[in-house]
Amino acid sequence: MSKNKKLSIIICTFNRAQAVLKVLEELDTQFLNQPSSDTCQILVIDNNSSDSTCQDIKNFQTVKKSSVQIDYILEPVQGSSSARNRGIKEAQGELLVFLDDDINLDKYWLLEVLKISAPEKKSFVAGARVKPHWELDLPSWLSLTPPFEIIGSCFPSHDFGDLPQKYPFKFGSRLIQNPISACFIATQDVFTHFGNFREDLGIHGSQRGACEDTEFFWRVLAGGIEIHYLPSITVIHPIPPQRMTQKFILDWYELLGKTLSYLISNKLTHLKPDLKNPSTQTLLTKKLLLQIFYYLSIPLNQPAMSFWLKCQIAKTKGSIEFINPSKKQ
Repeated sequence: MSKNKKLSIIICTFNRAQAVLKVLEELDTQFLNQPSSDTCQILVIDNNSSDSTCQDIKNFQTVKKSSVQIDYILEPVQGSSSARNRGIKEAQGELLVFLDDDINLDKYWLLEVLKISAPEKKSFVAGARVKPHWELDLPSWLSLTPPFEIIGSCFPSHDFGDLPQKYPFKFGSRLIQNPISACFIATQDVFTHFGNFREDLGIHGSQRGACEDTEFFWRVLAGGIEIHYLPSITVIHPIPPQRMTQKFILDWYELLGKTLSYLISNKLTHLKPDLKNPSTQTLLTKKLLLQIFYYLSIPLNQPAMSFWLKCQIAKTKGSIEFINPSKKQ
């Protein structure tokens, strides 16, 4: 694909026809009266949806007559990484912006992105600020701050203040290692030099997956490329009630444990190449201790502490099941 655009916005979607149409509406509104709109494209990568996504996008192209080029691409190989990699292949821009299909844009989002795409950049990677919009009040057991913080990428959330930073950076007592994929930016040459997203990681259709973005960002950082946190580029991510349940979060932590063990086993923890998985016995001991601490925490009436311990138990359980499937709980 010849590169004749300066900016390609890539939206990968699966069975979220109404949500992705809303994102396109927001983008179209922001592109109105933009003199640079003819040098940009929007790529919708349909990851083999079974809903009305295909027809709805084609209707949008026909009826809306958008101010910016919108290309619909069907990617039949299921998986978030496959869809993103197809977007990279089809993109005509030198600067690629990846967006989730269920986010809302800050009203200055496009203006801030265009500021980056104005000068010619090489080997540039940046993560955006992702503000969560909670559709329910936070329950007492869900803490978003240390010491019993639930990891923000579970929801997702990636909001670390107003100041630009370079990853990894400290935010309070926390170490923020990398962006998340809800909204991030990279020049084409980064993928040429470091490769695309691993297709053995990430979401596959309705099956949950994790860490395909984390592994990519670690790979780039280990290769000596700076990654920037740019809070001026902001998206708002709705957090529906189903993502605020204990079951959803515990399942996510168990998957995280499995995936991190997979990364270590396959030497994909690029920032710590010598990292090794602990033995099954060590993990079983850790799980037992966590369970003891959990039961001891219940009389303290500290729901955030108790739930955080349950999350650590789930994560350890996931690691055990990856390393030793015969120990499946």
